[in-house]
Amino acid sequence: GMHIHLNTQVAVKLLHTRLANEDVDDFRREAQMIALLIHPNIIRVLDFGVEGGNPYLVMDYAPDGTLRQRHPKGSIIALQLIVGYVKQIAEALQHAHELRLIHRDIKPENMLLGRNNEVLLSDFGIALAAQSSQYQNTQNVAGTISYMAPEQIQAHPRPASDQYSLGVVVYEWLSGNRPFQGSFTEIAVKHAMVPPAPLRQRLPQLPPAVEEVVMIALAKDPHQRFVNVRAFAHAFERATFQNASPHPSLLASSMPPPAPNISAGLSVPGTTIPYISDTDSTYLHNNGARHSHSTATPYPASGQPVLPESRSYTSEAQNGYSTGNIGMPGQAPGWGQGMPYGNVSFGPGMNQNGQYGNDPFIQKRAGNVGQVGENFRPHGAQAGDNGQKPLLSRRTVIAGIAGLVTVSSALTWAIASRLQGTATVTTSITEPGNTSSTTYTYPTPTAAVPPQLTYKGQQGYIWSVAWSPDGAYIVSGSADGTAHVWDCNNGKRVTAYRSHFTPAIDNDWAKKVTWAPDSKRIAIGFTDTTTQGVDINTEQELFSYTNSTAKEPIESVSWSPNGRYVAVGDFGNTVVIYDVASGQAITTYTDHSDSVYALAWSPDGKRIASGSSDGTARVWDALTGKTLLIYKKHSSDVESVSWSPDGSRVVSGGLDGTVQIWQAVGGYTLFTYTKHTGGIINSVGWSPDGAYIASGGNDVNTHIWEPKSGNLLKEFYTFPIFGLAWSPDSTRIVTGGYNKISQVWKVK
Repeated sequence: GMHIHLNTQVAVKLLHTRLANEDVDDFRREAQMIALLIHPNIIRVLDFGVEGGNPYLVMDYAPDGTLRQRHPKGSIIALQLIVGYVKQIAEALQHAHELRLIHRDIKPENMLLGRNNEVLLSDFGIALAAQSSQYQNTQNVAGTISYMAPEQIQAHPRPASDQYSLGVVVYEWLSGNRPFQGSFTEIAVKHAMVPPAPLRQRLPQLPPAVEEVVMIALAKDPHQRFVNVRAFAHAFERATFQNASPHPSLLASSMPPPAPNISAGLSVPGTTIPYISDTDSTYLHNNGARHSHSTATPYPASGQPVLPESRSYTSEAQNGYSTGNIGMPGQAPGWGQGMPYGNVSFGPGMNQNGQYGNDPFIQKRAGNVGQVGENFRPHGAQAGDNGQKPLLSRRTVIAGIAGLVTVSSALTWAIASRLQGTATVTTSITEPGNTSSTTYTYPTPTAAVPPQLTYKGQQGYIWSVAWSPDGAYIVSGSADGTAHVWDCNNGKRVTAYRSHFTPAIDNDWAKKVTWAPDSKRIAIGFTDTTTQGVDINTEQELFSYTNSTAKEPIESVSWSPNGRYVAVGDFGNTVVIYDVASGQAITTYTDHSDSVYALAWSPDGKRIASGSSDGTARVWDALTGKTLLIYKKHSSDVESVSWSPDGSRVVSGGLDGTVQIWQAVGGYTLFTYTKHTGGIINSVGWSPDGAYIASGGNDVNTHIWEPKSGNLLKEFYTFPIFGLAWSPDSTRIVTGGYNKISQVWKVK
């Protein structure tokens, strides 16, 4: 339309949300900030307002459509043209980031073409939409999942998230396909855990240095990406034009080049590449200590890039960004952010040097640019693979990974300094190989109740915890491959057990732990496909079971109340009940159609409740395997189940963010608890006295509440958790999760 005062064509964008009265002032303040984004490559916001609770933006009109329209899905774009696009988009993002604004929705549909053929970044309005309290309470994630960084999926966007999204766009432009395909959940899991397919498998003529640059931008950990988005663009340009004769199919283009005034300084084949000083070369990595390269030099004649000298982190917090929660107060720190212990928080499977080694689920590049094709090849793939092998096997999406890719209900846009109602705690983090340290900040509630005890003996995420029936000990299973038994009153370690599986595999997580009724034995389910029984006093292995011939990772383990049986659920769809004395399988249950994440024996030992990624919970006869009840009220994966002490009810929680109480006979829903804000419930537990339910997951608080009324009794600031358990006397709970520690909390 025409702006009546400016007498010029404008575009009016209606934001698909309705602002509550208390949100209007925030919208106006933040729209004013968006209006400050004056840059040749950003669509200018000219006006804004709210009509009837509906916010709108008035913007410059771009007449020539979007880059998605110019290059439809499946297009492979000439490398030289991509360089021009990336330079313009990166400069726009760099300008926004320097104003402490994050876009959060980088995709070709939001890259418009101006009158002079320049690229104009649009749709910063998604930021404003996310501020609505109504929007925050939905279960939708702002942005487009195919382009979202792992930490953004967890509701913790940062400037590096925009760089990751731009890396996805570049990957798509080079290959014609986005890195990951599938359903919403599948794509989210792949962003968090699966490396993209090597570009050079699809484009053998692509310069190795170009692939290396793109893969750096697509690093799972934001600290392993380039130090800023401009650095990514510079590196991409250098990698593209370091060879005098790039392959013709990558340089030829029928599309007009970007406007000369926008792409000034763009190198062309055959010209001299300007030397970038050591100061500028810090864009390659800000954590060089994780790589074997230790010096920064110009690109050699061979055309292989060299990583810069080792440096300590330059925290975004030091540049005016918070590396704690840069979204909604009360949400958890994201991937790679500061945690309350003295190490950087690496993703599951990474060692403390940020490397994966021979992880069976994730192959991590080794940093040797000369072997990019090998380093990025999926595990088990051979040179010359035709790409028909699936990149995402069932083993790759281990159930606990759901906790890493939150489809969060509290996803807000990050104006990075908007932390309210939180106190700041600092942690000194020294990177391996460096003597300097970086101070990180993360939010913690001003009135947080401290735990009674914190156990810090394990080095990986805590997947599972269980309290011994005699009340003396706790066992915790970790992503570092160990199960530790420790005193619940003083934290003194009693036993540390690692799988005896041969040959050993890296990152063999101790996924689920359970106690025998005698409090002398534990059973541990490992991702190496075995369930092993251990005497906690002698550390002697008592038994080792492997479900079926499929040899799937173990997801759930539960010891029967009479001590005679152990039930084991795996990443396939199988539950096997073993006789402990003989080691024989007495029941095999396969009525679930997908992974079995949760198992719980009824108090009388006759029935089992199970939860699965097929979206159902089931009650079935433990000895015959006959299904007695199918509960279908969850809209997604069921992560955890627990019986009421009298055996009449079951409580279940899962990926839909709800905790539901239902009758074990009849299946009627008695109560649905919806006070969690994190989007996923990873663990639930009914107190032994029947008075309370504990539940927790991907928000930072674990809740204690009454099962009849849903009244919230207590909240514990636990960080996101994967497991919890009650003490036998119902006075305490233990939790374990993201922060690699187990904590004991007093309930009453």
